[in-house]
Amino acid sequence: RKFYNPQRDSTDPNKPDLTKAWAYYEHVTLARRFVTDQTAENTFERAEPGETADTELFSWWKTPESALNEWGVGVGAYFSSVRIMSLILLVAGLISLPNVLYYRSEAYNGPGGQSNLGFLLQGTTICTNREWVECQEGCERSSYRIGSSQDRWAEGLDGTTYVQRTLCVGAEMAQGMWNYGALLFMTMSVILLSWYQRKREIRFDEDKSTSTDYSIKICNPPPDAYDPDKWRDFFEQFSEKQVTVVTVAVNNEDLLFALVMRRIFRNKLRQLLPQGTDLDNAAEVSREVDAHIVLRESRERGCFEKLFACLVVPILRLPPFHMFHDAETLLSKIDHWTKKAKELQKNHYDVTNVFVTFETEEGQRSALAALRVGALDLARQNTSAMAPTALFQGRVLKVVVPAEPNAIRWQQMTISTARKYLQRLVTFVITLGLIGLSGFVINRARTLNSLFFSICVSTFNFIIPFVIKLLLLLERHSNEGSRQKSMYMKITLFRWSNSAILTKLITPFMNTLGDDRLDLIKSINGVLIAEMVVSPLLRLCDMMGLFRKHVMAPRAPTQELMNLNFTGMWSDSACILLCVLVDTSCVEFYV
Repeated sequence: RKFYNPQRDSTDPNKPDLTKAWAYYEHVTLARRFVTDQTAENTFERAEPGETADTELFSWWKTPESALNEWGVGVGAYFSSVRIMSLILLVAGLISLPNVLYYRSEAYNGPGGQSNLGFLLQGTTICTNREWVECQEGCERSSYRIGSSQDRWAEGLDGTTYVQRTLCVGAEMAQGMWNYGALLFMTMSVILLSWYQRKREIRFDEDKSTSTDYSIKICNPPPDAYDPDKWRDFFEQFSEKQVTVVTVAVNNEDLLFALVMRRIFRNKLRQLLPQGTDLDNAAEVSREVDAHIVLRESRERGCFEKLFACLVVPILRLPPFHMFHDAETLLSKIDHWTKKAKELQKNHYDVTNVFVTFETEEGQRSALAALRVGALDLARQNTSAMAPTALFQGRVLKVVVPAEPNAIRWQQMTISTARKYLQRLVTFVITLGLIGLSGFVINRARTLNSLFFSICVSTFNFIIPFVIKLLLLLERHSNEGSRQKSMYMKITLFRWSNSAILTKLITPFMNTLGDDRLDLIKSINGVLIAEMVVSPLLRLCDMMGLFRKHVMAPRAPTQELMNLNFTGMWSDSACILLCVLVDTSCVEFYV
């Protein structure tokens, strides 16, 4: 239909083709494995995107766990962790089975047991066996304000206060021991799982050598030590073989940022113009931009596209998105950042870090051993604590093992400690504000409908990783590991508070064991079910991916832009595993 694909009837021979975009999705975006006549059933070697040899898609059902390492050790560790966690939770459930049978029996809840409750609530500590008694003190009306507790408070004509008292037998030694047994088993199992995954990661790292195994990082070089030859000559004394690479990093983050932004906008302009346009030829670019504007203005736009351009596009044009810019806007931004980069090139920059890569691992280890120094001597620059040959220009060096090259954030290498912690404090306060906002919303949702309350909790838990990623734009991190740690701590704090703490705080004590929709156990039951259903469904549906494939792609002006809408969804297996562990700890909290 033309509404779905406005370019369907276009006579332009260069118009983008949706068929090619879907082929790009199947052969480039989706993972494929090599297939031969002899090993069609046993080959799980992942093919490179766009491989021309005989390949087929990985089967979602038949692919063994061992083949998942083709995506990296993190993906394999994630799926093995999920499998092991499933077994741990199954065993923990079997350990708790005696308590489940006890709480659903007449021994706990009186005649009939919990037969009047829903199946998923049977076996919990909900108590419906009560009697009216006179209350002498501590029975204020405010303590019985929501849920089933409203019906468990009454006042006689003579002013006497009556409340319903539970007749259920409280937890005794047997129930406590079963609970502690399940909790201890889960805690020890998670600790052992973490130990196993660390060992597996170390084994993988030892089997696969990277540049980090041969490199060191100098964190406090002299500000004017620009010459890599001097660094090479100094460190070759610690190695029998030569120093291979020396990288001198300076505090030119502003210049790097300008160059990156210029490249981003050049790439976006290249995608809009005809293939083969020379972006360094100002006259040709100007001519093609004018032709693009004429073609854009002559193209008929549908109602949905006009509405999208009015409501959504202005937001997506803002940082950090920088999407949907017009060709003339991109041209002006390229000119702006080009001038900015030329101005910044004139500035003087100091050396902040030096990376030295040796020919052998022994060279790295020898340098680390020879330059090892105590923190106090390093802070005081106590040259007497080091051998004279270990001093670089009379300076005690701080030498560490660097992060992987692809984990270093070159635009954020230099930042003062005070500014770093101030930024983290600001983002932490904002995270607390998000928790407070979530608490307000789910409290209001809970008074409306228990299902709506559960969906709100699960939806907040689903979108918080994306919100935290935007929030981290306010922080500066020298490497990706530091950024990931900050992100995961905030996600853990939010999800733990949202799933466990907030529900407990907004529930009065008198509503702990009731069976009303506003009572604690029924609310938590709904939250856990929503976490098992809503969050996986939201990930599976991939709403943004569907929107890009079926709305943005058919309206893309070039084949390259159309293909880019078929690049798949972002997924962070470590973040998903973290969410699983947080949900597990939430279960432990209410055990």
